Amino acid sequence: MPTKQLSRETRSLRAVLDNPALPALIQSLPARDLAQLCARIGIGDAAQIMALAPAERLVQALEVSVWKTPRPGMSEVFDPRELIEWIGAWLEIGETFTAQRLAAVPDENLMLYLSQLASVSTTAMWGFERSTEIEDLDRIYAPSHDETTYGPYVVSARQHEDWEILRGSLDAMWADAPERLLHLLSQLVGDESMAAPQRNRASSNEDVVAGRDTARERRGYVTANGARAFLAQARAGFEELSAACGYDLETQHYLTGLADGDPQVDAPEVTHLATLHTALEDVGLLEPRADRVLLRHEASSRQLAVVTLLQALAAADAAQFDARAREVAYLGSVLIAGIAIDGHTFSPTQARDAVLATCNLGLEMLSAHGGRVRIEDEPGLVRLFLVGFGKLSACPPRSLSPAFGICRRCARPAPNHCTSGCWSRPNCASQI
Repeated sequence: MPTKQLSRETRSLRAVLDNPALPALIQSLPARDLAQLCARIGIGDAAQIMALAPAERLVQALEVSVWKTPRPGMSEVFDPRELIEWIGAWLEIGETFTAQRLAAVPDENLMLYLSQLASVSTTAMWGFERSTEIEDLDRIYAPSHDETTYGPYVVSARQHEDWEILRGSLDAMWADAPERLLHLLSQLVGDESMAAPQRNRASSNEDVVAGRDTARERRGYVTANGARAFLAQARAGFEELSAACGYDLETQHYLTGLADGDPQVDAPEVTHLATLHTALEDVGLLEPRADRVLLRHEASSRQLAVVTLLQALAAADAAQFDARAREVAYLGSVLIAGIAIDGHTFSPTQARDAVLATCNLGLEMLSAHGGRVRIEDEPGLVRLFLVGFGKLSACPPRSLSPAFGICRRCARPAPNHCTSGCWSRPNCASQI
């Protein structure tokens, strides 16, 4: 089965690589989608895709890829192996390409990247340290196959197997922007030795990580801390949540980031881009977009009332339907960043299904207290979700797996596959 799936993806990829609309599609992809596409193709095989991406967008996709969450609810950690794979792919495209992409990486990010890969010393300290190990003066300053000098600095790799890629990237920077490289190396030099520079470097890196989280939140990304802060609102109680008349601060930040970050595409290209996007979705290389998956519904599953409302809204007011789609994207990101089910992170599809079911539970609870529930305006689905999540939070922990989309009878996502009728029924026996 894996061989067949890989073959299908390969055939689909070959079919779209020659499509004249491909460059426009790649240039229109958000950074997260671009990172996902490269990862699913394989970083080493994604050179043609990377070559089509704008430099700034590709650098953003790199940032998405090198930061990974150990488990939901925890802050992201840096993955140097992923960085090595990406830079290796850039070097395969060419030294000029690599230099231009590294030039687009902000200084604080690039300094953090290099600090994870390189050890830096001045030539004076490097010679002194070697003199304590080598008595022959001629050999002290002899060239080494795993070290290179850039101006007054000597650089080696923290991991020997990373040296060729590290040297290739530094050589590209040295040829393109030597002053910038010297400035970065001056910040990384460890000549004071022992613990002091390491503590200073660790402190600097921690500042970069903290600053990155703050900047990402301003741009609308959902961090683990942001997800926890949002979900904590569900403790407010039914009366307060049901009376909400606008977005909370966390939601507003995210939706503003989505609105600012949406790439603009010329109208004549839309049809071709949508066709290509769908082709890549069909073989699992891209996740379906929120505006389409909202209304997908399997015949084997019970029609959710909230889906009926969304279908009516899509027909009556496309702009408000798009706003609800962005809400689902945010709420799904909250679940992915902040919730684990049986120790596993939600997939995007599972997160979307869980969001709709939780919103449906909130809709049923609000409807049971009288009055017509409207989703045309903010807080739209966000209010329904918080009401439903507040109810689910009171459930026993072992019931949360099916409540969030994994039925214990069939061990598959409940909304699309489970026929036991347990989806969004908190007291169903199949959840216990």
